[in-house]
Amino acid sequence: MIKVRVEYFATFKEQSGCDFEEIATELKSVMQLFEFISKKYNFSDSVKNCKVAINGNLVDWSSNISKGDTIFFFPPVAGG
Repeated sequence: MIKVRVEYFATFKEQSGCDFEEIATELKSVMQLFEFISKKYNFSDSVKNCKVAINGNLVDWSSNISKGDTIFFFPPVAGG
């Protein structure tokens, strides 16, 4: 079991009701973590449209998470 910090932005922040949370997990990848959290908070966006970062660096969805990581989930950005 590892502990990571998950930070939410924009609609993910609204849907989760928090800026961040500490999560203890046995999940291995950011994809698995996103799927778990998406079900927990019923996120309206799929992973196909979102971005993820670990410790401030954009990463691929297959990237592994490690103890103490900060994971950032970004929903699609709309604008002009």
